[in-house]
This record gives sequence, C-alpha cells and structure tokens, in this order.
Amino acid sequence: MADASQREEDMAPAEHNPAKSVSEICLFLPVTPEERFLKALYASVDEAISCSLERLRHEEGMVPSCRLGCSHCCRFPILMSVAEARTLANFVKRTFRPEQIDALRMRTHQWQRLDESLRGRSLPVPPSAGEDDSPCTLPCPMLVESECSVYDVRPLLCRTHYVLSHPRSCCSVNDPKSLEARPIVIESIKEATGFYTAAMKDFIEEGGEDYCRSMTLLPHGLAVEMGWDFSRSVEAAPPAACPPPARSPERSGAPPVQDGTTRPAPRSGHPARSVGR
Repeated sequence: MADASQREEDMAPAEHNPAKSVSEICLFLPVTPEERFLKALYASVDEAISCSLERLRHEEGMVPSCRLGCSHCCRFPILMSVAEARTLANFVKRTFRPEQIDALRMRTHQWQRLDESLRGRSLPVPPSAGEDDSPCTLPCPMLVESECSVYDVRPLLCRTHYVLSHPRSCCSVNDPKSLEARPIVIESIKEATGFYTAAMKDFIEEGGEDYCRSMTLLPHGLAVEMGWDFSRSVEAAPPAACPPPARSPERSGAPPVQDGTTRPAPRSGHPARSVGR
C-alpha cells in the first residue's frame, strides 16, 4: 500500500463543476500512470525541440517566426490521441474554476456546431457566431485572449508546429480567398520528435487501444472526456494516418522518456527530409 507521501503526490484537488457530467462529489482526481507518462513525454519533446531550434539558429541561421500572442495556427484542425484528450480534460477539471469550465463548454459547443454547419449539415449555427466566423477565424476552444489556456498539456501537434514564414501565411491555410503564400513549416522539428510520437503510439496500444482510431479533433475529444452531452451528436473524426516507424534513440539522438514505464524498443525506420538539414 502506498504511503502518505505517495498518495499526496498522486492526488490533486479538482475544482467543483456544476455540470452534471463532471462528478460533483469528486474532491480529488487521481493522477493516472497515463498522465505521468504524458508529462514525461512532453518534457522530453520540449527539450528535443529546444535543442533542434538552437542547432538551426547556429548552423543554418533559421529562427522561427512564432511568438507569444501569435495564434493563427490555433485555427488549424488539431488532432490528438485519446491519451492526450484524457490528460487535457483532467487538467481542465483540476485547474479551471467553475466559470472557466462553463465558458470552455460554450466555446466548445460553438466550435462543434459551426463545424457541423460548415460541413453541410442541417444543424443551425449558434447565435453567438458572427458573419465573419469561418474555419480561419474560429479558434481552438482552448484559446483565451490569444493565449493557450492549457499550454502545459497542449497536444504534440501544437508543440511541434514551428514556421519560418510571416504569421499571415498561417492564417491563409484555411482561407480559400487568401493570396498569401502557404507557411514554411520547419519539418526538422517533427523529425527530431518523431521518436516520441511513436513512443506514445506504443504506450496507447499496449493499453489495448488502437492508436489510429483513437485520434480525434481536439474539441471533439475534449467534449467526450468532459462528458458534455452535445458531443453525442458529433461524428467521430476519421482515423488519422499513423506516424512513420520511429528510429531508435541511438540513431535519432533522442533521449528515452524518463517516466519509469517499461516499453518495447522503438522500431527502426528511415528519417524524413526536413528544412534546415
């Protein structure tokens, strides 16, 4: 049986949420092994990205244009795994105040209803959606005042997206009328972190879930994990393409995830071409 110190480490206070779908009697929300694994993986990814960006700056003179407050990429469709969705939802339950959860629920509902309408469904667009709302202007529900409200647990897709082009190029991706050039993505960042994507895939599948089928758009996955009723009317996102086979840490230069979890050795593969190589 775990001692008191271990129990305190594995338990975190959860804010009271008036929504019936989130337990009103839960005073403590356990930190799961899955969350500990994701926390360690995210830390390893951030370190790998920092090293890769520093190398590109010194060797290639490349500096990403991404800055705090620049949130055009938060209008992109954001895919995440079921493990990331659960971790994100638990973070919200623990750290958001009741009024913040209510506001997040409204933003998520608005995003889903507008998304359904834009895909040709008969569901009406919510009254709060203005005439200018579009896939380019309607952001991720987690975006608050141009900043990510769940930055510490943002998905891998968000963590690994860096560009060299002007921020306007990112906005042009979802705007068919835009004359801006497409953004120049730093693909070497994704290559440097590919090992960790595959490590997450292995972790999920060792738990008995299908990684590809578990992939979902962030607002959809959030609604399901929060237990919000409107998620029932939303079709599951099509399965995403599985990541390429990962190279071993020795070949990729990526350190192993230090979480104490035993996993099979990553499979070897071929590196993709990338910017800055």
